[in-house]
Amino acid sequence: MFFKCIKFSCCIIFLVGILFCVDVVTNQSTVVTAAVLSSQVSENPINKAAAQLKAKEQVINDKEQMLKAMEQKLERGNMFVLLLILVLFLLILLNFYFDYHRRHEEAKK
Repeated sequence: MFFKCIKFSCCIIFLVGILFCVDVVTNQSTVVTAAVLSSQVSENPINKAAAQLKAKEQVINDKEQMLKAMEQKLERGNMFVLLLILVLFLLILLNFYFDYHRRHEEAKK
């Protein structure tokens, strides 16, 4: 009697497991079917608006990349101008130094 009860319980657990597996497979195929159906939705104003927004977003991203590239070029150009100003300032200081020494030597003579 006890063994019949265990066999019966095992059979019930096995059948429930099989039904659960079938249910999971059915749900997965339903999800796949829903994904296929959603990709074949006909055009409507919402889809058009979403596509337009994506296109505008791509244009904005492209412009942002272009602006970043321009900023990098400007930063390099600013460094060049700063270096040029520094060199000119050093040349002016050097000119004052040489003028001072020239006048100092003329004063000695």
